[in-house]
Amino acid sequence: MLDDLRWDTDLIRRYDLAGPRYTSYPTAVQLHSEVGSFDLLNALRESRRAVRPLSLYVHVPFCANICYYCACNKVITKDRARAAPYLQRLEQEIQLIACHLDPKQRVEQLHFGGGTPTFLSHVELRQLMATLRQHFHLLDDDSGDYGIEIDPREADWSTMGLLRELGFNRVSLGVQDLDPVVQRAINRLQSLEQTRTLIEAARTLQFRSVNLDLIYGLPKQTPEGFARTVEEVIRLQPDRLSVFNYAHLPERFMPQRRIDSNDLPSAAAKLEMLHATIDQLTAAGYRYIGMDHFALPDDELAIAQEEGTLQRNFQGYTTHGHCDLIG
Repeated sequence: MLDDLRWDTDLIRRYDLAGPRYTSYPTAVQLHSEVGSFDLLNALRESRRAVRPLSLYVHVPFCANICYYCACNKVITKDRARAAPYLQRLEQEIQLIACHLDPKQRVEQLHFGGGTPTFLSHVELRQLMATLRQHFHLLDDDSGDYGIEIDPREADWSTMGLLRELGFNRVSLGVQDLDPVVQRAINRLQSLEQTRTLIEAARTLQFRSVNLDLIYGLPKQTPEGFARTVEEVIRLQPDRLSVFNYAHLPERFMPQRRIDSNDLPSAAAKLEMLHATIDQLTAAGYRYIGMDHFALPDDELAIAQEEGTLQRNFQGYTTHGHCDLIG
């Protein structure tokens, strides 16, 4: 059994320094333009020779509405037709990459992120998955970890049924905060019922895992208000929770300029939110995986943490660190 978590305020203060965005590993500042096409070809050739299993990440950058806090690579548009030329180029890239790999390399992990992947129509999602299956060795026995990020405002039961049919068995739902005051401040009005409906659909359709995303440090948030959101989320009993720290960088991310910095909670209040969230979730039976992740004790992440095999890659904590990750 892992030791109980010890909250060390002095240690936190000692390392209270600015750093690169922590959610990706290696961090974005370690990526550079000197890595060229020959480096990519050599890496793919080495992967093929070793017949290493694969983890695929597919980025779908489109959103119908802007969330002011967002720092993701995205295109905001109501015009669904704008996805067509992007998908055409994405399919070309899939073909170009796959021809340098061995068909025997199993895709153990697949993740669709964004943006809002369910911005795509059902026809487009079918076509994209068909292209991936044509060029990569996707598993047909539901043993892979195939996940997709979902905006509950952009999906319904039929969407969930389609995703399950296409082979997805994990879903991650963006919630962020349930307080309407906070939601208005970040331009993301989303009811608890919308989230609950999709969780019920996921369980009925036998998705293996449901993850919920929360963010602390958003405008108008208070420790008391965020604690109420966490309590409501605990009642939904997701398998995993991601609780991210909001980084306000309006000089870098234009949508964040619509947030009044005077509405942001103080650093002390943010730390109080994190501390309280850890206490609430661990009291409810969740394991604190680290930094921003929590999971139920029987989840693969919690088991890997217990066994000392947990790793971290560009997509976060993973049990698939042995895979070659291709975006």
